[in-house]
Amino acid sequence: MRRLFTATALLVILLACSWPLLHTGFFRVHDYTHGARIVEMTQAVTDGHIPPQWSKHFGYGYGMPLFLFYAPLPYYFGALIYWLSGSLILSVSALFWAANVITILGAYFLGKRIFSSLGGVLLAAAVALAPYRAVNLFIRGAVSETWGIAASIWLLLGFVLVLKKEKHGWLILCLSTVALLLSHNLITMMFLPFFTVFATVIILYRRAWSEAVTTFFSTALGFGIAAFYIFPAFLEKSNTQVAERILTQYFDFHLHFLYLRQFVTPYWGYGGSIWGPNDDISFFLGYGMLFGLAITIGLLFRQAQKRKFFEKKSLITLLSLILGAVAVLLTTQKSLFVWESISLFKFIQFPWRFLSIVIIFFSLALTGGIIRLSGGILRFILVLLLLVVLLGNARYFRPEAYLDNPEFLYSEDQGQVSENMSGILPDFLPQGFDEQILPLNPEMLLLEPELPNQNILVDRTHEKLVFLELDLAQNIVFAVADFPGWQVEIDGEKIEHKTTSAGLIQVAVPSGAHYVGVLFSTTLIRTWANSISLISLLVLLFILLRQEKK
Repeated sequence: MRRLFTATALLVILLACSWPLLHTGFFRVHDYTHGARIVEMTQAVTDGHIPPQWSKHFGYGYGMPLFLFYAPLPYYFGALIYWLSGSLILSVSALFWAANVITILGAYFLGKRIFSSLGGVLLAAAVALAPYRAVNLFIRGAVSETWGIAASIWLLLGFVLVLKKEKHGWLILCLSTVALLLSHNLITMMFLPFFTVFATVIILYRRAWSEAVTTFFSTALGFGIAAFYIFPAFLEKSNTQVAERILTQYFDFHLHFLYLRQFVTPYWGYGGSIWGPNDDISFFLGYGMLFGLAITIGLLFRQAQKRKFFEKKSLITLLSLILGAVAVLLTTQKSLFVWESISLFKFIQFPWRFLSIVIIFFSLALTGGIIRLSGGILRFILVLLLLVVLLGNARYFRPEAYLDNPEFLYSEDQGQVSENMSGILPDFLPQGFDEQILPLNPEMLLLEPELPNQNILVDRTHEKLVFLELDLAQNIVFAVADFPGWQVEIDGEKIEHKTTSAGLIQVAVPSGAHYVGVLFSTTLIRTWANSISLISLLVLLFILLRQEKK
């Protein structure tokens, strides 16, 4: 009976936050480039460009190192669904479904391991039905951030399993670290300090020294596996225009701090964030969250009166409440000195992104308060009442409207990616690339000289090969944005190349008949990063095989 209740409750929670995805059409969100990213990821893998780093058609048709800097895990999954189904709309929808399923399962298992099966259901509802997740999914379209939230929950689960000395706890901790690092750069940067504090306090309280070692090496192994992405993403970003594109004007974090009243105001809108408290987008915590937190704080005061404030059963509740409050503070102007002191914070752009951290720890706090600090019939009534209120948040999980022709925004057309989507996502254009002086969506592989199609022998994402017959030595220009890693060969021999004033690859070719090719290869940073990932994967495989033998 208990299993039936749990399964039914989790299914209801899933449907409550996913019901618009059952619609045959699709909807517009602020960031509607997911389809284009899936198409480009699929194209790269099909072309043999593994791991995918270069996008062939973003960058106005000249290419861009999109997946070298934009966390790729959701688009690995999306590309797999696209390859299997052939439907781009289904693939985009699958990103949303997966985010919800992974979040709910992770929160349920986390709540179950810390509290009880009932606590797992309550935690799953509190996290999955948080209004901010509705904002991310159905207004902003911030799928990668939502995946990052899901991975963060699994990271906490892995840590709890390690504390409980469960056999595969270290593996879940390791793989969830990889998932977080490959899901969203900013959620990673925001969540890991909170996770570190959470884990450190609990380890010190429990004096769990051996578990501390396991936690450290499991997360370190996760970092090692994800090294192929995280090291180039951090160390090579100066080769792109990201700082110029996403840190100024509208994206200046000074314009997007929240006011405390916005957390308790049930306003709902489908617009954007602006300066001041009148954003046309909601940052409401939800009645369920506020109700649960109020009860939890009341129960904690009762514990304090009984001088049981720092007992074991209060620790996670109190710690989560404090961490959630710190995350709330970081969304407000009161934390300006922190934002101006930590240079990396400017890449977060919107202080309200810390709501991703808020909903995780406040959900843990309210679950702990109600499950651990109340008992008997009171606990059952509170959980039932809170679940009903939380399910009321289903009204937020809906788009503003469905599109009559969703294929226009979620298009498989390469020209659409080059001409329209590139302007929406120009963040990682190479330094020196200037789209203002170039024709958009070039039809030819070479801008100079023009070639008949039969002379283009290879035109894949990461490699191009042409055959030229020149009467005189000539500079040829590939319609490819230059970036560290592009290598040029003439008749199989590597040669140096130049970059044009517009940022394209230029090659000096002598007279005569020649095969001229360009290949997107590695840099020293990528070589080391790939090596670390390979070694880490081998270590993981070795540990797994060793465990199986035991």
